[in-house]
Amino acid sequence: MVLPIGNGATPSHLRPRWAGTRNRRRDSRAYHQWAQRDLLRACLQCVADTYQRALPLAVVMPGRTPQATQSRYAVHLPNPMPDLRERLARHGVASTVMFDRPWFDYPTLAVHQGEEDWGEVRDLLVRTLSLPFHPSLSTADCMTVADALKNCLLAEDLER
Repeated sequence: MVLPIGNGATPSHLRPRWAGTRNRRRDSRAYHQWAQRDLLRACLQCVADTYQRALPLAVVMPGRTPQATQSRYAVHLPNPMPDLRERLARHGVASTVMFDRPWFDYPTLAVHQGEEDWGEVRDLLVRTLSLPFHPSLSTADCMTVADALKNCLLAEDLER
């Protein structure tokens, strides 16, 4: 028997029986992963749209496009509110800050401190709050988060 050389063809009697099945399984898995990714993106877009409609325009970041890998929805507070996370927690809403400590505050980067004024960056980081952003959040959950944030912002304005 002479085997073809250089063209990559394998005679059928030398090809494993499962080769076709394996490719179909791999292709099917890849298709379902892409379908799942699209479903996640659609769910995240629904959560983002609900936040966009429910939150005050002053805190919403314009032009936000959710990605399937993101787990946070950031809002910009009108002024620094150090106790806002605790206030939201009292309403049953978990939140976080994007960066507790800015990258330029680390001792390793101390040589670069003082070269520029980082006041604006610090202010931005203090005023940026991350809200829950997960595909399993329902519209009612998003509205609860938005209402709690609005109540906390209103209470802050009344205290001023």
